[in-house]
Amino acid sequence: MSLLLNLPHILKKVREELETKIGHDRLVVEEDLSNLPYLHNIILETFRLLSSSDCRVGGYDIPSGTLVFVNARATYLWEDATSFKGAEVEAQRLMPFGTMRRLCPGVGRALAAMVQCFEWERVGLVEVDLGEGDGLPMPKLVPLRAMCRPMEIMNKFLAVNGIKKDIGATQT
Repeated sequence: MSLLLNLPHILKKVREELETKIGHDRLVVEEDLSNLPYLHNIILETFRLLSSSDCRVGGYDIPSGTLVFVNARATYLWEDATSFKGAEVEAQRLMPFGTMRRLCPGVGRALAAMVQCFEWERVGLVEVDLGEGDGLPMPKLVPLRAMCRPMEIMNKFLAVNGIKKDIGATQT
C-alpha cells in the first residue's frame, strides 16, 4: 500500500482493472485473483522490492542481496531492484510469505479489497517513507499514514450486512 500511495498512476490502473473485471456490485473473492493480472504483477513486484537494501535483523547487519531464509529457488540477484517495472516477474524466485502449501492465502485478496473498497491518498505532499525498521517481519521505519474514503461498493456492502451508517473519509 505504501508503494501504491507513492505511485498513484499504478494505483489508478489496478483500480481500473478491478472495476472492469469485478465491477461495482460485489466484493472481490479469491477466485477472482487469477483474472487480475495487473494486481498479481503489483504483488510480485512489491515482494521483489522488499529486500533490496541493507537492513538489520535481530541485531545483525544484513547487506543488500543477502538471503536470510535460504530457498534454492529464491536465490536471485535483481538488477535495478528499487524500480517498479509493471511487468511479469518470475514468481518461483520469490518467497515473501512462504511458498507452495505454506503460501499466505490472503496475499492478493487483501490488497484487492483495500483498493476496491476505498479511495486512497497520501497525507500531505511528501512521499510515503519506504524505509525499513529493525526486526522481522521487516516493519516500516515510519508507520504508514494515509487517508481513505469509502467507495460506493463499501456502503453497499455495509447496507447488505445490516449496517445503515454511511461512512465518510478517514485518516489511518
